Formats: sequence, structure tokens, C-alpha cells
Amino acid sequence: VTYANGTTKTVHASGETVIHFTNGDIKRTKGGRTEYYYSEVDTWHTTYESEQVEVFHFPSGQIECHFKNGTKEVLFPDGVAHRLTDPEGEEHQLIDPSE
Repeated sequence: VTYANGTTKTVHASGETVIHFTNGDIKRTKGGRTEYYYSEVDTWHTTYESEQVEVFHFPSGQIECHFKNGTKEVLFPDGVAHRLTDPEGEEHQLIDPSE
């Protein structure tokens, strides 16, 4: 389907739906997973409904997991990882990425 504003929507036999927006953004959904690509900032945002977690993949290689309870885990490109358990960022710990 192509909409008047140029946005296209494709529904695949597998159940996956893909929407291409005119600004270059992309939205893919299948089952309980939604992936959204923000083209302007080259970032993927994936939501997993059943796990209640959102995952962000940044162009720098940084990955962030945001959990429903407010906890955030950040993996930096150099392998250093932090867990933020306080929404204000006051309480954090280093995570050993080899675990």
C-alpha cells in the first residue's frame, strides 16, 4: 500500500509489517516485537513486549536496554557496561560483559 504522503506499508505472508516513511524512517513489526529506525540519527529502537524491554542501537556502537522498572543497562563500544538502577542515575554499577 502506498499512501498519499508517499509512505509505503507492506504486509508479508510471515506476518511481518514494514512501513517506509518519506523521511527515511522504517518501522517493522512482527509478533510482540517492534523495530523502529530513526534515519536522521541512524538509530534502531526495538521494543520487546513480552520481555517489557526497549533496546537502542546507536551508530557509535553503544547499546542501551531500558526496562519497565526503570533500570537501564548501557554497553559502550569499548566493552564497558553500566547498570543504572535509579532513574536519576545516582545508583549504578559496572557490569562484567564476560558474564
